[in-house]
Amino acid sequence: MNFGFGVLAAAVLLIVPGAVVGRAGGLRWLPALAVGPVLTYGVVGLTIVPLDALGVRWNAVAAAGCLAVVAALVAGGRVLLARRSAPAESARTPATGQADGPALTAAAGVVFGAVAIGYAA
Repeated sequence: MNFGFGVLAAAVLLIVPGAVVGRAGGLRWLPALAVGPVLTYGVVGLTIVPLDALGVRWNAVAAAGCLAVVAALVAGGRVLLARRSAPAESARTPATGQADGPALTAAAGVVFGAVAIGYAA
């Protein structure tokens, strides 16, 4: 292994989990990849504190399980919100015609993760 391979592996582990959560929240691929590192930190901050309190060790299996649970919750919440109400015309952005809901979902996850990390610290 060389340095480049290590950097590539670290970048993939930092970006891909957050991009999965971003896609589950309704972001397109490029914005999901852009906010991937932030969402990855949000998922880790959201889940590592409760798992530690329950005595579960943080490892690759726990991280993958937490990613699956958080992505399912985000996708489920997105479906429930879409069924509940359609976005108003005034809530649509003029450039794309889409609602800002996915971006707000990503922002809420980041804020919640930051609060959880701050509480743990």
